[in-house]
Amino acid sequence: QKDGFRVENVLFDSFPGWQVNASVYVPTNFAPPYPAIVFPVDHSGKQYPTSQLPAQVFALNGYLTISFDPPGQDGEKQPGNDHFVDGVRCYLVGETSSRYFVADAIRCIDYLESRDDVDLSQGVAMTGVSGGGFTTMLSSLLDDRIAAIGISCCLSSAEDLYVTQCYSGCPETHMWDRYAKGIADVDLLCAGFPKPTLIMAGRHDVVFRASETKRLAEEVRDFFRAGGAEER
Repeated sequence: QKDGFRVENVLFDSFPGWQVNASVYVPTNFAPPYPAIVFPVDHSGKQYPTSQLPAQVFALNGYLTISFDPPGQDGEKQPGNDHFVDGVRCYLVGETSSRYFVADAIRCIDYLESRDDVDLSQGVAMTGVSGGGFTTMLSSLLDDRIAAIGISCCLSSAEDLYVTQCYSGCPETHMWDRYAKGIADVDLLCAGFPKPTLIMAGRHDVVFRASETKRLAEEVRDFFRAGGAEER
């Protein structure tokens, strides 16, 4: 029990045999039912202060928020489930480990539907930083219950990230056949049109550089403008 919210620890199946451990931040200064936010944390763990702060702020403003550890991260780390080492194994069968990150995020919405204190009449929002932002970006394309998204510190061109910076991205961001098909981050964001989309960057982020993110965000804005939804 905290000042203005409480934290509940829950456990549910993403699919049979694959469990998701999540933290639910429930407002206590507002009356239910609450609007909801799904918060896939970055590739560290939901127990760290930087991962808890956004969920706390959302709860203090009346939003019930659920966060969860990504597969292969911290609380989810166990033999046979490592973020980098095992993430590439899906390639052997023409799949991508993104499916597990996205499945967990979408199952969080299913869990929220089971709660009497949540109002999903307007859908849910989803937001995340870094890997959590990438999960948000993919999830929004697959579930219409996600009504608005905010992605932070995860948008870059492949040229800047992998060629100029020689950065090694997480396996789940390199979806099977992605580069052969020429699928860029901008393509993924434009595919979500006209869903309200907030794009954020860290001024001092040395990987997903703010200048590069801003340039790509303008491309997304141009696409939304052409479709008559620039304000989104």
